[in-house]
Amino acid sequence: KDGESYTFNFDLFAGNFPVILPQSQKESIGMDSAITVVVTSGIVNSYKRFAVNFVPSYVPLSAGTKFSEAYIDANGALPENALITKVDLVYYADSESLVSGTLKLAWFFETQYSDGTVTESLSPAK
Repeated sequence: KDGESYTFNFDLFAGNFPVILPQSQKESIGMDSAITVVVTSGIVNSYKRFAVNFVPSYVPLSAGTKFSEAYIDANGALPENALITKVDLVYYADSESLVSGTLKLAWFFETQYSDGTVTESLSPAK
């Protein structure tokens, strides 16, 4: 909320899995999420959407990686002052995926440290 304005952010989903955009892509489109809506005094003031079409694939994908192995692949060992607060199986849309329209499976981790810092990381599903 900013005065009389509210900002709503929405992410993309494909096949009931969230689609994670890389930070570099978010920076290049100037948005923190795929869809941003700004409402001022009850009226939609701004609507921005990152438009991309992903090609449906009916090829089975496997995500056999253990969480602990995936976390270590992405971050190294979990420090004592940290807690994994979120684990999701997601589609990852890297630059290659955005061009080809195909997505990759990855494990998404959110880690919170004792100082309040929160980090996000991805580990490709194997």
